[in-house]
Amino acid sequence: MRKFIVFALMVLMLSSFAFAGAIEDDFDRADSVSLGTATNGNVWDETTSGDDPVGIVAKEFSWVDTGGSTGSAYASLAFTTADPDRFDLWNLTIHEGGAASWNQYFGAGSGSYSVLAEIGIYCYHKSGGTFWCHSGATWVSANWTTTEGVPFNLSFRDIDLATDQFDVWVNGIQRAWNMDFYADQTTLSHIQFRGTEQGANEHVTIGCMTENLSACEVPTPPGGDTLNLTAEPLPADETQFNTLSLNVNVTVNASEVWDAKLYLNGVLNSTVQYAAGANQVASVELTFSNTTEQSYVYSWYLNTSNDNVTTANKTFHIDNVFPQITWTTPNNANTTVIGDTLYSNIFLQDPNMFSYYYNITDSSEVQYYFSKNETMTGLTNHTINDTVSFSGQEGYFNAYVEVCDGHTDQNITIDSLEIENVTLVVEDEGDHINVSMLDGTDTESVSYIEEDDKVSFGFVSDSTTSSEQFIVESNSYIHILDGLTEYEGHLVMGKKWMDFETDDLSSVHIVRLSDYSVQVTVNKFTSTDEWDFESIGELNCRNQTRTFLVHVPTESNNSQVLSGDVSEYLLNVTLNSSYYTTANATLYWNGTAYPATATNTSDYFYFNTTVTIPPAPEDVNITYYWHYFLGSHEFNSTNQNTSVFAPKIGNCSYYPTKWVEYLIKDETFETLLNGSITFQFNYYNNAYSNNFNGLMTDNTTFPICMYPSWANFSTNATIQYQTSEAGYSSREYQTIGFEVYESNRTVDLFLLEGATDITFHIIDDGDNNLQGVTVEAYRYRISTDTDVLVETEATDAEGKLILNLASGTTFYSFKIYDTNGTLKISTARFKLFSTTYEYIIQTGRANPLASRLKLFANLDDSLTYDTVTRVINYTYNYTGGSPDQWCFTLTGNGTQWSYQCLNTSSGSFNYTITQLNITYLATVQAVTADQPTVVNQLGIDTKTPLKDIFGSTNTLFIALIIFLVVSLLGLVNANIAIVLSLISVIIMSLFSLIPLSWGWLVGIIILGLAMLWVVNRR
Repeated sequence: MRKFIVFALMVLMLSSFAFAGAIEDDFDRADSVSLGTATNGNVWDETTSGDDPVGIVAKEFSWVDTGGSTGSAYASLAFTTADPDRFDLWNLTIHEGGAASWNQYFGAGSGSYSVLAEIGIYCYHKSGGTFWCHSGATWVSANWTTTEGVPFNLSFRDIDLATDQFDVWVNGIQRAWNMDFYADQTTLSHIQFRGTEQGANEHVTIGCMTENLSACEVPTPPGGDTLNLTAEPLPADETQFNTLSLNVNVTVNASEVWDAKLYLNGVLNSTVQYAAGANQVASVELTFSNTTEQSYVYSWYLNTSNDNVTTANKTFHIDNVFPQITWTTPNNANTTVIGDTLYSNIFLQDPNMFSYYYNITDSSEVQYYFSKNETMTGLTNHTINDTVSFSGQEGYFNAYVEVCDGHTDQNITIDSLEIENVTLVVEDEGDHINVSMLDGTDTESVSYIEEDDKVSFGFVSDSTTSSEQFIVESNSYIHILDGLTEYEGHLVMGKKWMDFETDDLSSVHIVRLSDYSVQVTVNKFTSTDEWDFESIGELNCRNQTRTFLVHVPTESNNSQVLSGDVSEYLLNVTLNSSYYTTANATLYWNGTAYPATATNTSDYFYFNTTVTIPPAPEDVNITYYWHYFLGSHEFNSTNQNTSVFAPKIGNCSYYPTKWVEYLIKDETFETLLNGSITFQFNYYNNAYSNNFNGLMTDNTTFPICMYPSWANFSTNATIQYQTSEAGYSSREYQTIGFEVYESNRTVDLFLLEGATDITFHIIDDGDNNLQGVTVEAYRYRISTDTDVLVETEATDAEGKLILNLASGTTFYSFKIYDTNGTLKISTARFKLFSTTYEYIIQTGRANPLASRLKLFANLDDSLTYDTVTRVINYTYNYTGGSPDQWCFTLTGNGTQWSYQCLNTSSGSFNYTITQLNITYLATVQAVTADQPTVVNQLGIDTKTPLKDIFGSTNTLFIALIIFLVVSLLGLVNANIAIVLSLISVIIMSLFSLIPLSWGWLVGIIILGLAMLWVVNRR
């Protein structure tokens, strides 16, 4: 059984090559062709046929299976050439059984046959780096499929199919064989032939076989342009978009089917095939995210089977990220409330930041604060954390932030574009820009074109040159960004930007002349008189405004307090219902919390709390602050210092502030006496206490000083004083709760020459001795009508004390205080004729007189009777607080007509009298502890006078008749007549016959008595 070997072959040879200027039409033959030994030991016999018509040497290799083994065997067929810039034309013919038999069958298994085939490959190297292979009349690709649908298995290893194109020409039908293609630096290709079983006289011919291919003619390569652009690709170069999708397209005329490949940033993005035709559009829709902020470079590679076109690179920019502003302080909800300091926290973000402006204005839009940063190129975010003081300010404020990125606004409107002489003048939103050629005399014309997002401008010069200088001036600082961005000659001033991008550009050089002017030198590759530049544009800016409230907390001044003080701390905050309606506060004093009580009005919240200053023996400093909420807004006031002073009493050599001066004087003549004092001061301020004891001698005056100078506290004092002069006894002075504060007060310490010891015994109402009761003796000075304190003593355990006073010659009065310093007894002035006096302090019952005096001191009342309406009215208002009831009683003719009571501190009683000709008594009593006290009374006479019965004139006439009748009865004696006349006047007055008041009645009686005296004197 014959064994057939099926060979797989490839005759495409790779080579690195240099640029060639024209299509090659002749081919070099291979320098050598060889066939290696088969893996099963079989050898190849080499035969060589003559040169083919085009000069390519054909070599035929015959393989005879000599090993007699079964299984597959293969060997390598190598093609080498010394010229790496050329490809050779090869033709490969496979023969079976030593003859070129095309219709022979071989077995590939039981009942399965395949037809041997001849494979012809033409390849050549075309200028421009494209390789072509021809298969019959059609130029085809490597992945060719037979008519029977069996794929042609072709493996290219280590080959870049994107740049190295290979097409295989196959003549005939290809069956049941495998072809592997390899490439390395020394061997152009390896072809492996594989057999499935033993056979004899198998061979392969390499070269141009005229008997198989009629003339070994080289097919004509594609010729002429079959593909050309009819319009520039879109989008245009250096354009910017804010979009999520962008259409990239190109329009061509194509004479046959063509492919379009879009390259984006050097990477193949998409491949689309289109039919032949005029103005055919290749289109790709690109999509972007809403966070895309990037520049893209794109180009098209277009090709037919005969031609190709690569478009120039174009750049477009996607700016989908507008500058972002995130407000923290002031917050985004316009509800920020601050004290005297704003700690700004505003986050700015953009992939291509350039500048920001931060402006704060008050409610009248007057600028209060401003800051900016125009050197942010290269930053992607920034936080404005400015600290702004609002000390002394209050009310609404507006915070304005504008942030700009380095791109252009897509829709700009320029207020003014003018050409003045040879200068382009741009004015917009406060920006002023002038652009001109350095040599104005060389300027032929200036032009500009307004577009949606920019202004293109140009100059025409009189001369032709490859370098030109321009001057740019602005009213804002000019930022030079040339070299920092992708734009040549990039400048930014205010909110405007400018670049000097132009065709045929070689370089741009910028020199700063001042903060507000620069010189720009533009160089081109070729000389020209036209200088057209891309654009002047507006920065892409976003701005936002937020409102906030500045409130001014007012605190009480507690910078200095005394140890032991009960100090009140206050905080007042303006109420603003637009921002908050509730508030609470806590004082933190030396780390201790003191919740405050809030009182609010229509304008303010008032907080107050008290702090009992802990007693401290020496001065100390502490800190405090307020922690408070206005609605949900939390604040801490600034830490404040409180200096706590420990009050002191001492010698004036230590403390310079005098509060009292004691003087030893003669009681009678008030002259100064030289002497000494022994003192004990026990001073205190609430919980704080201290003492100062000592002796001062040989002086007439004794000043005592205090610390600190502004303090106010109290002291108890006991002073024993005496003089060295004969005839004077020592005395004692005591005081309780004597206020200590800066003053020029003096206290006279009187001594009496020849004084008598007067003993006072103080007991209570149970005859118990009272110890510690203070008795003050006051001498009455007739010349000044004043009572002067001359001596003070306190009772001992027996309730007794001795005062040295004048006996029987001088008026004294005394005040007696209990141990709490409460005045219990105050005597009238009297002379002392006894040496012993006893006083009782009532402790078991209330003092009725004192209670009555308190009652009337706090009572405002009125008791009246209206004779027309006959209404009795009593109205009262009592502020003393002690009576339990107020009772109104009306009696008359032994009858109680009304009894009413109220238990309120103010009120009124009313009663209407219905029974006349009765004399009533209205009485009001205040009842306390069942003890009534009459506070008001009113007598009411309701009898009808005679004048109301007879009339006033008739009554007077009757009275006259009565007077004359009674008087005439006494004519017999003058004394009787006078007496009867007086009696008649009195009677008529009592019965209201004549309108005499008591004053007139008394005067008439006195007159009558005088007349009697005159008559009887005779």
